[in-house]
Amino acid sequence: MRLSSRRLMAMQERPLPRPFQVAASCHDLAELEQASRIGADFVVLSPVLATASHPQTAPLGWERFLDMRMQSDMPAYALGGMQPEHLSMARIVGAQGIAMIRGLWDAPSTEHAVQAVLR
Repeated sequence: MRLSSRRLMAMQERPLPRPFQVAASCHDLAELEQASRIGADFVVLSPVLATASHPQTAPLGWERFLDMRMQSDMPAYALGGMQPEHLSMARIVGAQGIAMIRGLWDAPSTEHAVQAVLR
């Protein structure tokens, strides 16, 4: 189950028992702390970079992503503007990985996107 930031902030406790996975979408430190408090299994921090789907939202940037990661021990994936070539930077700043949609859809082929991630 993935909790939007709005649902996350309304939660008083973990919505599902283990072993079911609970993920939370976080955009700031307060949401990240709430995800930890309710026992989410991992978070998606976003948007890391500018994204066409949310052009009005200021991106966190890699430095802020790293800062948030340093303040939490929760596994975090980078989301927002991600392309296969961003995986190496995501690893440097402590991300579990990247989450992307447009980065896959816009790739010349699925094979190209996978090869770019594996480099």
